[in-house]
Amino acid sequence: MRVAVAGSLLLIAALAAAAPDPVALAERALDAAAPRAGWRFDEGAGRRLAAARLDEARLMTLVEGIAARCPAGGAPCEALGVLGKGDPAASRVMQRLLEVLGELGSRRAGPLLWRLAGRGVYGAEGALHRVLEREAARAAAAGRCAPPTAAAVAAAERALGDFLEVRAVGGRLVAARPAPAALADLAYLLAAIEVRPEVGVAPAAEAGGAWHQPGPLHPGRVLLADALERAKRRGDPEGVAAAARAYLESLGYPGPIRAGEEHDFAWGGPRFAYVMRDLALAAEYLGRFDEAAGLYRRANPGGGACGSSVSYRWQEQVQGAIRAEEGRGRCRAAVLERLLAVAGWDSDRRYGPARLTAAGFDVARLYRGALVTANRDADPAALQAALAAAPPGLRQAALARLAARGPEALERRVFALEGAADTGRAAALPVLLAAARAGVPAVAARALAAVGELAQRPEADPCRGGIGFGGSSNVWRRAIRPLGRDCATRVGRAQADALARDVVPWLADRDPRVRDAAAAALGQIGSPVALGPLRQLLANPGRAELRRAVREAVAAITNATW
Repeated sequence: MRVAVAGSLLLIAALAAAAPDPVALAERALDAAAPRAGWRFDEGAGRRLAAARLDEARLMTLVEGIAARCPAGGAPCEALGVLGKGDPAASRVMQRLLEVLGELGSRRAGPLLWRLAGRGVYGAEGALHRVLEREAARAAAAGRCAPPTAAAVAAAERALGDFLEVRAVGGRLVAARPAPAALADLAYLLAAIEVRPEVGVAPAAEAGGAWHQPGPLHPGRVLLADALERAKRRGDPEGVAAAARAYLESLGYPGPIRAGEEHDFAWGGPRFAYVMRDLALAAEYLGRFDEAAGLYRRANPGGGACGSSVSYRWQEQVQGAIRAEEGRGRCRAAVLERLLAVAGWDSDRRYGPARLTAAGFDVARLYRGALVTANRDADPAALQAALAAAPPGLRQAALARLAARGPEALERRVFALEGAADTGRAAALPVLLAAARAGVPAVAARALAAVGELAQRPEADPCRGGIGFGGSSNVWRRAIRPLGRDCATRVGRAQADALARDVVPWLADRDPRVRDAAAAALGQIGSPVALGPLRQLLANPGRAELRRAVREAVAAITNATW
């Protein structure tokens, strides 16, 4: 008997030894279809994956094989690199698998991806987002989203009889009727969109509570939070939705959240905001798009002690809102979010305005329309005073519109200055300078910064195969592709000199934000024309706060080669 048992154990050990290592097996399968690093999923990659028989079912099997390294239970999976531990090779191959699964997978892969994300496996939640993103894209295509008709634009323009454009003149705001062309552009924008709540801006009724003054934790919500985490780790989106909804209902959901009753805070903000995002993702996965869209817009991405991840969470909420709105066939409800291009120009088609262009929208005109609303997010009292000082025939109607619709600050909501720069290219430079001249300090500073980013001189001549731009940040900024990325569009010396002469006067602006933006822009443009005025500022003791920006600009211009 003992001999038989021993023989069986030896046989099992031999079979185990002969079984292929799941990491090596997965890596061989991936290498047969895709390069080891730097690959982009395209039709060629899809064909190679099909030839290698690496379909969704096979991918899920390979993922499960590596995921078996995670210990039983619900603890974070340190074996796959969580908290900097584990097997780097297994983590690397798992990330590659998840990237491909995100491109090929369907909702069938959802529970697996949810389970891995709940265990802290990097790349699992991103793959789930990619699956949902592709489904939303199919829904958007099937919805036949179309630009506004001429009749709709004309109707929108007729409804703008009480709208006044606001400009900064001599340090104060002045309101007047927009020029006919500008009014027509604004009408086009308004006819193209469904105005929905802005992402990440919670209702005013949900204010209250503070991370630095937490009270006793609510026992019932502690249990619901635990149930939510368990549902994630077992890959149960229905369970996630049920626990998340119960948590929020204990605070007043779907009505206003009683934020003052929340005493559980993470680094980024109150627990209920995290729960809102969990419920939004679960609702989106389950096809409850109305609830998902509302929650993506409503959750506060900040409000905590640490602000380093606020930008990242906000971007994810914008992307989720786009998917949810388009998933239910309402592409116009996502137009404003698409104009933000939160994922940068490399992902323009996924979350930027390229899909609008493909559907026939005049994206440049959408940005021009938003620019008409610049300065309307200024100080509310100053905006009220500007409208109240309008001519008698316009004053009352404009004030009534403000009371009924709010400031209608669509420029700031979509970052139209930066969007116009990115899409308009060289033709946007005079538009940006005009916006700086007519803008309140915050708007003028952004316009000048956009001039600098657009006209930024590359580190090497793109006409000779060179390129390079310094600087990066983990805080989101609306991406602007510099003209110097391409030989055909680079800013030449004569144009740079003329542009620098246009920007130099802002070095004497009364507002330090504008002065700093002008100095930085001059450094990016790189024209020696600006060296004299910049050096004069270095010698001026009354401009001490400018010295760092000016020194950096002087250094950049001095090092520039033409």
